Parts: sequence; structure tokens; C-alpha cells
Amino acid sequence: MRNATASTARPAHAEDGLGALCLEGQRLLARMDAVGACQAFGRFVAGAVEAPGWADHPALHEAMHRAVAGLGDCLALIHDAPARQSALEALFQAFRADARSRADGLAREIPFLMLQRALPAERRMLAAWARQALAGEGSEPAEAYWRLLLDLASAEPASLDALLAECRAAGYANLVAEKLLDMDRAGEALATARRELKDARALLRFANSPAARGQVRAVMALVDERLGRAFDPSLADWLAERYAERGDLARALDLRLRLLRATPGRGDYERVKALARRLGTWERLQPELARSLQHSRREEALAELALGEGDPARALAYVAKAPGRYSAEIVARLAAYAAEANPTEATPLYRHLIERCLASGGPEAEVENHLRQLRELYVGLGAPEEWEAYLEELHEHFGLAIWG
Repeated sequence: MRNATASTARPAHAEDGLGALCLEGQRLLARMDAVGACQAFGRFVAGAVEAPGWADHPALHEAMHRAVAGLGDCLALIHDAPARQSALEALFQAFRADARSRADGLAREIPFLMLQRALPAERRMLAAWARQALAGEGSEPAEAYWRLLLDLASAEPASLDALLAECRAAGYANLVAEKLLDMDRAGEALATARRELKDARALLRFANSPAARGQVRAVMALVDERLGRAFDPSLADWLAERYAERGDLARALDLRLRLLRATPGRGDYERVKALARRLGTWERLQPELARSLQHSRREEALAELALGEGDPARALAYVAKAPGRYSAEIVARLAAYAAEANPTEATPLYRHLIERCLASGGPEAEVENHLRQLRELYVGLGAPEEWEAYLEELHEHFGLAIWG
């Protein structure tokens, strides 16, 4: 993990040498020397995946993307079986490293290239490698290998159903449901999701999967059915977004009102206001809603009301006491307000946002932005030593290698 002011330590010559290998592969490919290019890209991949924290270095990660694309081009040009196997081995090595590091993009890009370029016998070889990796890896990368196995089997429908059953038995019903949707077996997919995705997080992940985009109406009905049995804020939020996107503002508003009354502190007051204004009902709704939030006496409700009424100072007094009870969006808005109005109140809010994002595996760019804001606050307050001490705390608790 890097912050906005510095990067993790790495000998420059190591990264430069690997980058040179990638460039050499690109030059050879431009001269139509696909075999030579494949060898250069393969050496680059082998070196890059052994480099500690390779996925956290933008130049190295970008070079990996170029090498992967180059290996795909090599496969389109090479007919010699051993050379093709070398290209596939390098792609699979990059895929394994990406699955372990959970770097962005490659775990989807590489399977697409392998499926696009691999011959039937090569697909079976890739499947054997994926099974070997499944046997030797921990649980975290396992889903990536199961996904690859299902993608490889899609080209051979006769073997796919048996693999779907095996994948379901291994505990990856979400992948089974996604693959069934991918194959236009919507009824089976929805039945699988209804029966086996009991956890709201699992159902939400299925609802957000690329395969579900073509079956939005059916997935919405499934989520609505689940909400009818047990109200879940994350599912209600997802469904309200879908209703709004499709122009069903009345249903979106109903869900936002339920969310605001059941779980205030998420920022739904202003979403309610926006929807009600579009429907022309805000003037009638607002007094009753304000009374309801006031009478609830919940601080989260009072904070939402204060923000909605344009009084961030009043909202800050509530949020600063327990920022974990509020959405990151609300905390970030009030941290930005406090940075101008009272910087000493902003520092604990930014620290909370950083640690919350790290604990949940949030986007690196978001962490870096909050770190940059916090550093500016500490410098402005004349407390650089507190900034350095905080970086040490982050390193100790989260294993981050970051410098001020």
C-alpha cells in the first residue's frame, strides 16, 4: 500500500530490469518474432511474480498487463505446440499470482485470453493446472480457480453439469448461479440463488455479478422476495438503486423511507429528498418526516436531519462521538467540513475512514486520498510528529509499508 506522498521501497534497478524484459517482448512481437517475444514475456512474468508486492507497484502492474496482452497475441501467431505451452504456462503463472494478490483486472482478463486462444487439448491442460492449484492453495484464491474451471468447461457442455454439481458441493453456489445465468438458464440460476444464497452478502454479490446484468428484472424480483421475508439494508439499498435507474421513483422512495427509519446514518435523508422532489411530494412529506426523525431520538436520525437541513456543525457533534455508526459517505463529508471549520475535529474522522477502509479491503485510491488529507491536517496543525507516529501505528496494525 502506498500513500499519496511516497511509495514502497524497491531497488529501482530490479523494476527497471523487469520492465526492459517486457519492452523486449513488445519489440520482438512488433517484428513478428512471436516465439522470441513469448520467451521474453515469460521471463518477465516469472521475475515479476517473485517480486514482493509486485501488484502494489503501478509500473510493474501495468507492465504485467502489457505482458499478458502480448502473450495473448503470441498465441494467435504461434502454432508450435511446445512454444504455445510456454505461453500458456506464463499466462497461468500470472493468473495464479493475481489470484493470490487479488490485484485488479488480471484475474478476469487472463481467463478471457486463455479461452479465446486455447485449443481443446490446451483447455484440458489448463483445467488440470487449475485443479492442481486448487489442491495446493488456501481458500482465498480457490474461487478464481473454480471460476476458471467453469469457464473452460463452458466449451464442452457435456462435462459442464457435472462440474457445476462439483462446484456447488465445494461451497461455491454463487459461481454456479452466475454460470447458469451466463448460459441463459435463468430459471435454474434464480432457483439456485433462492435456495442456496441464504446470506444477504452472497445474494448481493450475485445481484451485482456481470451475468446478472442481463436479467435485472428477474434478480430484482428475487431480492424483493428476500426483503419480504427479512429486511436487510444492503439489499434494500441495491433494490432502491435499481428502481430509481428504471424510473420507478415511487418504489425507490418507499424503500429509501424504510431505510431511513430502520437504519438512519446511511445518508438516506437526502436521497429521500431528491426522489420526493422529482415526484413533487417533498413539501408535503418533509414536515412529517422531520417530526418522525426528531421523535425517534436516535442520534443517527438527528444527524441525518441536521445534514439535510444544511447544518453540518450540528451533525458533526453527533457523528464525531461514534463515526462507526454512520456511512463512510457521511463521515467523509463531515471530515471535509471539519477540516475547514475545526481541523482538530477532522483528524479522528480521517483516521477512522482510513482504518475502516483498510479493515474492509476498500479501494487503495480511497485510502491514499484520506491519508493525503490527514497529512495536510497534521502539517497545518504543526504536528508532523503525530503524523509520523500514526504511520507507525498503521504499519504495526495493518502491515503497511508507507512513508510520510
